[in-house]
Amino acid sequence: MVDRLPSYQDDPEQLALAKFMELNQTHAPKSKFDYSIVMEECEKTGAAYILIVEDDVVFLDGWRHRTMQALNVATTKSWEAGHTNFLYLRLFYYESLLGWNSESWPTYLGSSLNVITGVLCLLFLIRRYAPTARPYLTCSVFLLTALVFTPFLILLFFAAGRNCVLPQPAGVHLMPKNACCGQGLVFPRATVADELLPLFRSNRWSQVPTDSFIEQHADATGELRWALTPVVMQHVGGRSSHGVQRGTYGVMTPSRLWNFGFEGNDAGALAAEHLRVNNRTL
Repeated sequence: MVDRLPSYQDDPEQLALAKFMELNQTHAPKSKFDYSIVMEECEKTGAAYILIVEDDVVFLDGWRHRTMQALNVATTKSWEAGHTNFLYLRLFYYESLLGWNSESWPTYLGSSLNVITGVLCLLFLIRRYAPTARPYLTCSVFLLTALVFTPFLILLFFAAGRNCVLPQPAGVHLMPKNACCGQGLVFPRATVADELLPLFRSNRWSQVPTDSFIEQHADATGELRWALTPVVMQHVGGRSSHGVQRGTYGVMTPSRLWNFGFEGNDAGALAAEHLRVNNRTL
């Protein structure tokens, strides 16, 4: 928490700029402008880390101690990777973007062909070294296995969804691609002061949304982007702020579960875990 609530009224130049942005509906520049004001105020507190949270989220019971543990792990892993710091720790991500991605189709095709080839090699080995199985391993069996049964099982594998068959590992891990959104990001204070604040100020009128703007900076600089699994917060928003006029409902987006893993938490288990942690720190 900041020591005081920042306001546009604190600086006439900021107030005039905010009014101009709102009148011209410059959503992306306005969001970066707001981010810079909030980050600057948080940076003044001298806290080691700064958590930027949007207002349409729900935290789970005990989120803070999990986050602090994850920050220690992220720092250690960053040092081991040869970095003195990292860009952020992500406390929430949208699972659907971590599914099967169209740009990775060559990898999926190659893996599928490898599986089919492996199955055929296994059948050939069985036919060669197990004479009793030869009468059953006919040409039709090979064809059905290679062209029907194995491809069908591969299709079932993909149909189940990547988050089901290949879920994100528990703990702190890198998430440099397909990470959304900016509902909960923890930044080291040094990263905010030395990189993000100057970046926002020098690119104030960029039309790139704030979360994508931060991701582009990470892509360009190679900064480490860590994510915590399971997530400790859930996005509950079902309405987009893009194009919203004052006094209107704005653009509605379909309601959805943004992170299915969050919904699997047990309230009683979380409360017991939180109590154990509190008792250890007393």
